[in-house]
Amino acid sequence: MVPVRRLYQLWSWLPHFRAVAETQHVGRAAAMLRITAPAISRALARLEAEVGAPLFDRRGRSIALNPAGEALASVMRDSMRQIDDVVVAIGAEVTMIAPTSATYFVVVDSFDEAESGEYTLVVTVQ
Repeated sequence: MVPVRRLYQLWSWLPHFRAVAETQHVGRAAAMLRITAPAISRALARLEAEVGAPLFDRRGRSIALNPAGEALASVMRDSMRQIDDVVVAIGAEVTMIAPTSATYFVVVDSFDEAESGEYTLVVTVQ
């Protein structure tokens, strides 16, 4: 079993990874997540260190997924889709404790894609 701390770290970096993978631009990813570009770069560096391999090809200001990054992005998208499918299927209320960027990128993004009336979104800030 994967230690909980490691999973938490990986999950906290995945929204940054997904945003850069989709935009292929650190600045646009930062704007999407409403954080700074250096915060995105730090998260990517930590994720790549944890994975043990680069996930992007970087040339100057250009950034694109390499084969390892493509593999991670594919699994991540499938996993997020499966989690969403299960939640919809059981109609359960989901309580989530996550970094602000993860909450926006995962929850709000899914909510935006939902059919009208499929979800009721209740946000509680503590």
